[in-house]
Amino acid sequence: MLVKEYRIILPMTVEEYKIAQLYMIQKKSRNESKGAGAGVEIIENKPYINGYGGNGQYTYKIYHVESKIPAWIRAILPIPKFPAIEEAWNAYPITKTKYTCPFVDRLSIEVETQFHDDAGIQENVFNLSKEDLKNRIVDVIDFVNDSVSAHDYLVEEDPTIYKSQKTGRGPLSKTWIRDSLNNGLPIMCAYKLCKVEFKYWGMQTRVEKWIHDLALRNTMNLAHRQAWTWQDEWVGLTMEDIRRLEEETKLHLSKVMCDANKEEEDEQENDKNIDWETASCSDIFYDCPDHFSVHSIEGAKQSLVRWNSELMVGGDEQSRSYNTSNESSSHQSYSFKTSFPESDSNLLILTFHSTPINDALTELKASDSATFKSVIDQLILQHYPKLKKKVIVKQVRCGKPLTPLVKKISKLSPHFGAFHPSIALLLVSCGLECYYDAMKEAVIHANAIYKEVLNDIGETSFNGDIFVVGDCITGILLYGILAEDFKFNRQDSMTTNKTPSSKSSGQKFSFRSNNLDIDQESLFSTWESDCSSDMTKLEFDFNIHSAFLLGCPLALILMQKSTEDNYMGKLNCNQLYNLYYPLDPCAVRIEPVLNSQLSLLPPVNLPRYQKFPLGDGKHIAFDTTTVECSLLWGDYRIDHQLYCPPEMGSLPSSSLPNIIQASYWESKDIASFLLRQFATTNDIPLSAMRNNIIHSTIPTVSLELPKQQWTRKRTKFKVANLIANHRGNDIVCIEGKDQCVSARFSYGPMDLVALSREMIGIYYCTEGGEWSHYGNLLTDNHGRLMFSFDGSEKLPIGRHQIKMIVIGDYTYLDIYLIVARNGSPCVIFSIDGSLTCSVSVTGRDPRVRPGAVDVVRYWQKLNYLIIYITARPDMQQRVVSSWMSKHNFPQGLIFFNHCISTDPLRHKSLQILNLIDIGLTVHAAYGSGKDVAVYGNAGVDSNRIFSVTHKKLGCNNIENGYHEHLKDLEMGKIKIAKPLFEKRVLEDHEGVVLESITRDFTHTYSTFSRRSGKFGAVN
Repeated sequence: MLVKEYRIILPMTVEEYKIAQLYMIQKKSRNESKGAGAGVEIIENKPYINGYGGNGQYTYKIYHVESKIPAWIRAILPIPKFPAIEEAWNAYPITKTKYTCPFVDRLSIEVETQFHDDAGIQENVFNLSKEDLKNRIVDVIDFVNDSVSAHDYLVEEDPTIYKSQKTGRGPLSKTWIRDSLNNGLPIMCAYKLCKVEFKYWGMQTRVEKWIHDLALRNTMNLAHRQAWTWQDEWVGLTMEDIRRLEEETKLHLSKVMCDANKEEEDEQENDKNIDWETASCSDIFYDCPDHFSVHSIEGAKQSLVRWNSELMVGGDEQSRSYNTSNESSSHQSYSFKTSFPESDSNLLILTFHSTPINDALTELKASDSATFKSVIDQLILQHYPKLKKKVIVKQVRCGKPLTPLVKKISKLSPHFGAFHPSIALLLVSCGLECYYDAMKEAVIHANAIYKEVLNDIGETSFNGDIFVVGDCITGILLYGILAEDFKFNRQDSMTTNKTPSSKSSGQKFSFRSNNLDIDQESLFSTWESDCSSDMTKLEFDFNIHSAFLLGCPLALILMQKSTEDNYMGKLNCNQLYNLYYPLDPCAVRIEPVLNSQLSLLPPVNLPRYQKFPLGDGKHIAFDTTTVECSLLWGDYRIDHQLYCPPEMGSLPSSSLPNIIQASYWESKDIASFLLRQFATTNDIPLSAMRNNIIHSTIPTVSLELPKQQWTRKRTKFKVANLIANHRGNDIVCIEGKDQCVSARFSYGPMDLVALSREMIGIYYCTEGGEWSHYGNLLTDNHGRLMFSFDGSEKLPIGRHQIKMIVIGDYTYLDIYLIVARNGSPCVIFSIDGSLTCSVSVTGRDPRVRPGAVDVVRYWQKLNYLIIYITARPDMQQRVVSSWMSKHNFPQGLIFFNHCISTDPLRHKSLQILNLIDIGLTVHAAYGSGKDVAVYGNAGVDSNRIFSVTHKKLGCNNIENGYHEHLKDLEMGKIKIAKPLFEKRVLEDHEGVVLESITRDFTHTYSTFSRRSGKFGAVN
């Protein structure tokens, strides 16, 4: 769902606008109703009582907008009618409007409006929550300074020229808002909260953006220009006059639409005898043939090739779409900044987008790349904060020289258009001049964009990685550019230095069917036969790190080469990835062509973003022990298969290629995969990179702390010469549940001094992220502190570190908060029962039980969450955590009793029950003989309990120490000791997430760390 709040500022009062708005709506409905495909029907217009906003006016309208729907949307939804149902509740000065379509149940538009006498300065007029405010985009519409398209522009509707004869208002200057505020002139703002949702796989982002930018913003901007310049018509009217005009308009529209329906029925009757070529174009995809009188049938079919642009069906609408897309781009700064990052940029993504049709509105072709950039920016904001201001996404338009070829293919297969796998074979079959020209164009444009990026960041070279992304056509162009031994002869087909020239390049072929007659000479521009010199090798001015091909039939070209020479050559990049949907007609695997052994290896299933936002942690590198990788294009798997909903198979063949090609550019699966590859090569820790990140370290803590200062002067003397003893239990939360944190701050033995009414600075580090400041809070009179992460501040799945620093002396307390899925498995160790082998009476550190650290680390390597429990009071947390850190115990959560108890075993049992109630599953539990009953009372199965002391019933006894027990674990004699990843995949697919998260817990924080001390001091 895309949510925007439009603020439309007008030089009038709210009372004046009430009449102006209603008059403008009825007049526009009358003027713009032309009949079928473009008209309005008013079904109901009646008052209501005790409804939305109290008492008001209810209207029910049907908008026929077929002629205004872009061709690429009609290709997805090839329905003969596209009515929009409007229901409006007008309880002025608040209104509500809903738009639905009976043929598209997954489309909904909701607009809430409030009118206020101000200049749009209220930040939360709709009382949105923090999470909703975070997702909201504010867009201010200035109807004077925001331009309109040349098609919509009228001199009499220009507010910079118009002057009212009745009121004397106007013309308005460019600074009219400031002038109105300074001079006390009337000014108001219409706050419109617009929620657009289009739940359609592969097209949601694109359609929602189009509705906002064109259907909503452009319409509102134009309508309010008209409301202002029509004021001589509505000034002096009363509500009775408005209701009378509305009734007259209703009758007029009923007559117009009735006549149009009769004409449409007659046309449909006549169309039954139309030639099949014409009928296949107009009947299925268009409802307004009069709009296409200037276009040929061939041009109409080409619209399928251009389906993914922002082109409107009608010629007039094309210019309107072009201008509005440019205008609205200036209003997107609230969501994603379009300015270049600073010189610390580390990743440049060049999207090579094919524009094979010579169209005057080529700027609109940037829709796919703009969508791709918005998805990248969104993922960076949500999951990869370390990549902020380090990623630049730029579009490289190319493929124009391929226009003749694409036109011919479109005639052969109008539904597929350019998205047909045969284009790969035709490109290389006859030494095409257009193919070389297309590569040359791509190189020139890419080098020019690269220089622009360097100029903007003020550098002579790009200090980072460069990724290239290609689609069905441009992926083939990228191969020709990146292939080291690629060679193109004027008389021969494209070859490599080790491949002999094709002898059939000079032969003609002919294909005849009905009226189609295509031969080699008519399809391509052949070259002079006396030219035999080779073309210049094309190269980028920069080095490519990785290439990503989206639904590209490159393997067909490689298969043709393999018949002549099995050597595929090398690429001028480190890695190539072939990403495709299984239903994509252009989807072809590359690995079996490079190495026939890989045909037995299935393609990698790309992790779904919805389930694995940070990846599933699977290893994607080739196994060099079983596969010869010297001839492969990179160290990692090349073929990656994307998830495709099963329902897609039932879509008509005319819609499927278009939807699939568009979905590549707005797929979060692809965008997150691309970012993970960059993060891997730059050692940026992610939550599920268990096999890709070799060296992981604890995030460096670099915090800007306020000056040391006590809130109460006497605190300084109370805590002098006393050791800080701050503590707090770690926290486990299930996803979606409350995330509450509590801690206690005290000094001296036995909590001699409680830190009461003092300021604590709270900082937290999310999984794979950076340190953020939560805020500064005061402790209570007993030194306790409680807070929670609510709303938009809720932490995602993963392990998060929370650091609480006393502002007075910089002493700190560290605790860890884990957000996990329900049913996450864990292994519990009783500190005093299973890890120690002596009792400390004098206060000295106890001895470590031999082999205990190795056993804990073994379970850690199996990807289980480690939990340490003890019946000791939490005032001993500092010394216990120091002891565990000293002996290099694996990182885990630690839980103490909150007070000294006379029944410590009962408290320990309650701790385990609490963990189970939260949602964890106890996979194994270690303890002494006394702990067996504790675990049993908590509901742990006896075959999962391990006792390290006496022989006890109801458990597994470790008789020969941890050394022998570890051997049994490694040899598989203990059945439950299996890797979580392998076990959970068979039982529950959702378990992959738990595995990857737990694995990252163990790798990112491999050993236990001290939980308290003084910030900045060496521990």
